[in-house]
Amino acid sequence: MREFADGVAFWYAKRWGDDFNNAEYEQWARANPHGHFTLEWWEGFLPTLHRWRATRPFSGAELTTRFRDGVAALNTAWQTSCAPYLGQDISTVTWEQVEAFPTEVANIKPTKSPVFTSKVCHFLLPKVFPVVDNEALGNRWPTYEAYFRAVQEIWAETDPEVQEELVSVLRKLIESASSVVFTAYPMINKIVELRLIGQNHQGLQTEATAPSLPTPIAPADETQLTHRSHVTGKFVTEVQRPTLSLSDAWLTT
Repeated sequence: MREFADGVAFWYAKRWGDDFNNAEYEQWARANPHGHFTLEWWEGFLPTLHRWRATRPFSGAELTTRFRDGVAALNTAWQTSCAPYLGQDISTVTWEQVEAFPTEVANIKPTKSPVFTSKVCHFLLPKVFPVVDNEALGNRWPTYEAYFRAVQEIWAETDPEVQEELVSVLRKLIESASSVVFTAYPMINKIVELRLIGQNHQGLQTEATAPSLPTPIAPADETQLTHRSHVTGKFVTEVQRPTLSLSDAWLTT
C-alpha cells in the first residue's frame, strides 16, 4: 500500500526515530500509574507532553491547576474505561466502552483540537487510543471521537492478509533499529497512523524507490544513482540505501 510507504518515508525524513517510538512505549509503560494519578506523577509527565507539543498555548501552571482539580475524576475514569481493556486494542473495543477517560482528559486542556487528549491517552494506553498530530496528519477530525472511529474503520476495512503483511513489515523495520519489539507496541494504531501520514504527505518516494521501504541508516552511507526510467524514458536520480522489500500484494492495494 503506497500510503503506508509514503508515511514511513515522511517519518524518516522528520527523524522521529528509526524504531517508531518503540523505546518510548516501553518507558511510558514503566512510568504508567495505572489510574493512581498524583501531582508527583503529573509533574514528571508534563515535560513529555511539552516535548510532543501538546501543551501550547497553555502554560504548565494552568494545566497543572486543571489537572489537580480533575484528578479524582481522572482516576475514576481510568478504572472504569481503561483498566478493563488493558489487554485489548482499538480493534476489540468500542468508543462507548473507553470514552470516559478521554472525556476527563479533555477537561485538563479545554480546546477544540483533539491533539492534547489523544497524546495523553496514547502515552498511557497506546494500543487502545490512537494519537493525533497536526503536522503529520493534518488534523482532519473535529473531535477525538471522530478520529478514534476513523482509525477503527480504516483497520476494519483492510483485508486481513494485508493487515498481516503490514504488521510484519513494521515489525521488521522496528527490529532493524531496536532488535526487540516491545510486547505492548501499538501495531494497529501505528500502522493506521503511518497510512494517514502517507495520505497527507504523498509522493515522498521517487518512482524508483516506491516499491520498497528504506532501512534507516546514516546519511553518509547513502549514495546517488542516476538511471533512465523504464516508464517515462527520462533520467531519474535516486538515493540508494539498504532496503526492505515489500510484497506486491499490498503495494498495489
